[in-house]
Amino acid sequence: MLTKGTILQFEPERVLQHNLFNPIEGNKIMSVITYRLEDKNQFTILHAHEDLLYSIDDKTYQDAQEGWDIALNFLKQTAEKVEGPA
Repeated sequence: MLTKGTILQFEPERVLQHNLFNPIEGNKIMSVITYRLEDKNQFTILHAHEDLLYSIDDKTYQDAQEGWDIALNFLKQTAEKVEGPA
């Protein structure tokens, strides 16, 4: 499923929040997703949370799970390419 979103909150190196909508369904907002980064010594912990704005069926839930897997794997690959401070 193709989805789009609008950034709602952005604090560099701390918070990214956006909504998620399906343009096929008339741009109905499906959820709000918040990513928070927490600095723990030499590590960064990612907290990701999705607030669903309405009930979803099993197929939609499965699609969402697959979307999270893809998104988090992409984020992991991207983060591992970035070099930290010297």
